[in-house]
Amino acid sequence: MHQAIERLSATLKSVLILRDRDGVAASQVSATLNINRTNLYVQLHRARERVKVAVNTALG
Repeated sequence: MHQAIERLSATLKSVLILRDRDGVAASQVSATLNINRTNLYVQLHRARERVKVAVNTALG
């Protein structure tokens, strides 16, 4: 999973790490990354999906 996360773009990686690993509030992540909350949730969904696909592919 670590490799899949490392392959994400900087924004996707930041959103995923801040929200899912660090548990930072959505409002704080939005402010930190200078994106609106809607975009935050879109980016978070994309990041999770890409990691899921990469992990599933690696597992065969």
